Amino acid sequence: MKAITRSTWMAAALCGGILLTGCSETPAEQAEGTSDEMQKIADDAANTEVRTSLDWEKQRNQILADLRDLRDGIDKQLGTTSAELAKKDLKADERAKHEAMKVELDREKGLVDASIAEVEGIGTDAAPADRETVRVKAEQTRDEVKTWWDKVKEEQDRHTESDYDKDGH
Repeated sequence: MKAITRSTWMAAALCGGILLTGCSETPAEQAEGTSDEMQKIADDAANTEVRTSLDWEKQRNQILADLRDLRDGIDKQLGTTSAELAKKDLKADERAKHEAMKVELDREKGLVDASIAEVEGIGTDAAPADRETVRVKAEQTRDEVKTWWDKVKEEQDRHTESDYDKDGH
């Protein structure tokens, strides 16, 4: 009986060893699997970079459009102010008011132009952190100048009792 039990155990151990080695992958198969996984990770990273670049281009174009619209509005007002200053029969207090407005317009236009140049100067090949920094600064400039511009238009409406900017007040 002992011989049968010992033989059974030996047979079970031998079969288990054979079965376990049959389940394992060879080093070549393991290397191939690892290579496939690494390629998938690299592809995912490349796709993420493309998506990030496309997102940057959309954000960049929107910011540039907003800044250019502001600059165009400032240029138009600057032309009007310069035309008023060119008049010979302008009273001293009105001349001082228009000159102050011209200085403000020039300052704000300079801020917008600098921001446009910075956004245009950074491309999709720049580091994501650099792109984010430029985006945040440009949006901050856009928001500050837009707030200033809205106040200027409201002040103009208040002084003339007209709704030149057609915003209802």
